[in-house]
Formats: sequence, C-alpha cells, structure tokens
Amino acid sequence: MEYCQPGTSLKDFLDQHGDEAATRQLCGVMKKLRKKHGQDSSFRHLSELIPDLQSLKRIARPRLFSKAQGLFSELTSDCSGDVLLHGDLHHDNILLHHTDWKVIDPHGYTGDPVAETGVLMYNPVGSLPTGAALASLIDKRIGVLSEELEYDRKRIQAWGFCMTMLSAAWNAEDFGSQAKVELEIARVIDNLGVLLLLLLATGQPTL
Repeated sequence: MEYCQPGTSLKDFLDQHGDEAATRQLCGVMKKLRKKHGQDSSFRHLSELIPDLQSLKRIARPRLFSKAQGLFSELTSDCSGDVLLHGDLHHDNILLHHTDWKVIDPHGYTGDPVAETGVLMYNPVGSLPTGAALASLIDKRIGVLSEELEYDRKRIQAWGFCMTMLSAAWNAEDFGSQAKVELEIARVIDNLGVLLLLLLATGQPTL
C-alpha cells in the first residue's frame, strides 16, 4: 500500500481554507475518478440499497420517508449512464500526497455519476452548522458542484437528499443521534428553495 505524505485530509484543508475551496478540491478528485472509472457490473447497483431505507420507517416523517423511496427509485431507473462509484467520497476519505489528492476506503457501487456528490451534503460529520447557515452552506456547495462538474443542480439536490436519508437509515439502529442529525439535514435539503427564500425575505445573514 502507498503511504501518503503528509497524509492530511480534505477535512484539514476545509478547516484552513474554507468550505468553497474544499468543495472545489473535491470536484477535482471527482473529475479524475470520472475519467478512470467506466461501467462495472460486478459491483452492487445503487438501486439495491433502496430496501435499506426501511430502517427509517419508525423515526422519519412519513412524507420524507415516502419521498426518499420514490425519488431513489426514480433516480436509479435509467442505467444507461451508470459508472463505477466510490460510494463514500467525503472529506476524511481524501488524503494529500505531496501535491495530489488520494482517495481511500471505497465502498464500490455502480450508478448515476451524480450520486457521488450526495455524500458531501452531510459531511464532515459533526462539523456542519444548523438552521439557516446549513441551508446556505448546502446551497453554495450545490452551486460549486454544478459549476465544476456540469451537473444539473436539481439532480445534485435530489441525490443529496437520497444519500443523506440512506446514511440516516444505516445509522438508525447503532447511532441514533447521528441518524436524527442526518434526518434534519435531509429536511433542509428537501426544503432548500423555501428556506433560502425565507432568508432573503427576513434579511437573515448567510455564510
């Protein structure tokens, strides 16, 4: 295995240079992965993860639960553009090696390339703001992702919602407090347009 030097994570970079700069670095990593990874049917398809959402049935609002199931199914229905995905591409899985970023700990799925952006919406775990500041942060991230990767903003938002709900489902049994945090993040993503309009109307500051 290669030893990364100095091995600092993109989370460290975010703490020093801010969220937008870190998001642009992450987009650069995604572009490199996108060039290298074609289709590979030996990995699980993202659609196979939809049943995992059942773990949320007891704790999620019925509307959010139903929307996650329906939207996830819709987003995975067309497999024509599917590629091999890392599946857990967040700040702590991207390490600096000299002047280049290296990726570790892949989950390995096949699916819509836009899905790779979804994990970013609830990471770094424990470091995101709340309320209006969270809505502003996520909106700006979506803007940078759309600009850098040339993906549709609404599709990025949709995948952000679905992947956040999926993470909450995985954490529902063992890490209940984290699942609740992620459900709130998913709610913010779902209501993003409404929340930002309220910010503009009330004149509340954004990040």
